[in-house]
Amino acid sequence: MGMATQDTEIVYVAPDVDGVIKMLQYGSEASIPRTYEQIKSYKQMAAIRASAADVLGESGDEKAIEPLVYALTRDACPNVRAAAAVSLGKLGDSRIIDALIRALTETREYAGDFLYSSDECVNVRNSVIEALGSIGDEQAVETLIAIYRADHKQSNPGNEVTHKSAAKALARIGSSRAIETLVEYISHHRDDISYEICIEALMARGDIRGLAMIFASLGTTIPNFEVSGWVKSMLVKFGEKSLIPLIDAMKDGRRCVREAAAAALDELGWQPESDDDRIWYWITKQDWVSVQGQGQAAVKPLIKVFYCSMSVEKILYADMSGSSFRSFENRVHLDAARALVSVGDRNALDSLVDQQLMWLYGSQKNFFLEAIYNLGFLCQARAVDYLLPLLNYEEFAVRYAAGASLVYLFQHASLDSDTREKILQVRPVIVAPPLPSDRYEDKAGTSAQAYSTGGLGIHFPI
Repeated sequence: MGMATQDTEIVYVAPDVDGVIKMLQYGSEASIPRTYEQIKSYKQMAAIRASAADVLGESGDEKAIEPLVYALTRDACPNVRAAAAVSLGKLGDSRIIDALIRALTETREYAGDFLYSSDECVNVRNSVIEALGSIGDEQAVETLIAIYRADHKQSNPGNEVTHKSAAKALARIGSSRAIETLVEYISHHRDDISYEICIEALMARGDIRGLAMIFASLGTTIPNFEVSGWVKSMLVKFGEKSLIPLIDAMKDGRRCVREAAAAALDELGWQPESDDDRIWYWITKQDWVSVQGQGQAAVKPLIKVFYCSMSVEKILYADMSGSSFRSFENRVHLDAARALVSVGDRNALDSLVDQQLMWLYGSQKNFFLEAIYNLGFLCQARAVDYLLPLLNYEEFAVRYAAGASLVYLFQHASLDSDTREKILQVRPVIVAPPLPSDRYEDKAGTSAQAYSTGGLGIHFPI
């Protein structure tokens, strides 16, 4: 005879919040123990309070907020304070943000901390940070950023833990300010922790904008095999939407970012569909003939690349033919200028020349030398009259830049006979060997010869 079976219904019984609050206060006012038995009893009471804090966090009852805040800020046991912080995060009430921030920023010594390990004390700070991330209120962003930056600079293991927690909290909040801070550190510090946390959090949120911001930093810090893995993960999760941040990154001003994005797009088998996408793809692949074939549509992208690839520290004393530039970035700068000249947009070229003249004669001298070289690269005849007087400039680097630009103009620009004659008249000074007189430090911080008399020593074939 078989036994009858009956389905058992499991009924959840809500905790007695008032009773649990009393448990949270159990022994919190006890004096600091001294003997072994006192310490044992003290820790047992603290364990009860920590369990009560856990229960209150699961209750969802607003009555639990005030006693939990009190426990966070006043209880002598770090384990109770940590449990209170976690529970406050679960309750998710933005009204407690100030209390959590104060727990992070106000320095206070707790009498019972000496009974616990340093890891347990660090766990309080870590739990408060995680609570702020769980609540997700933007009020906490600046405090979390300060902790994230400060703890990143410390070698203490405890700081590494809170640095990681702050990164997670910022990623969970997900505001522009929070994400930008994480991206900044990924760009400059090769911070694997922040990188992985950011990608994981943004993937979970489906935040294409945030992923685009992260990817814009990858070209400078993340090896290609990691980019490849990330791209595949994005493709699985978002499908064709994952192409959006890659295409945007391919239009970044920095060459390294463009190349990383284009490599990822190649791996996905992507083909550009719009003229703008094709132009940026060809710029990245340095297919300048195809870029020039797009005509006026290529002007704006070329101007962006032209400005973003300027760096006079690496241009100084370079071969103006472009065959032996110190920096590949500057070779791209020259190629972008040549493409602009080839497209022949008169308004764009005139505007660019005007900008160089503003740098040359304006109050801002940050791009003084860049402007001199650019006047040559842009191949506009009117630049000659501005470059000739610079051959008498006191500083050799300026004279050299002017001479090199004049040679470039003579060889590449469409000049009338009178303008060519003006350049030929100063050719003896351009080609004559310089006479060293003293030394100076150039903008790149490397020692270079300075010359007060003599020529420039620039090769100038006719």
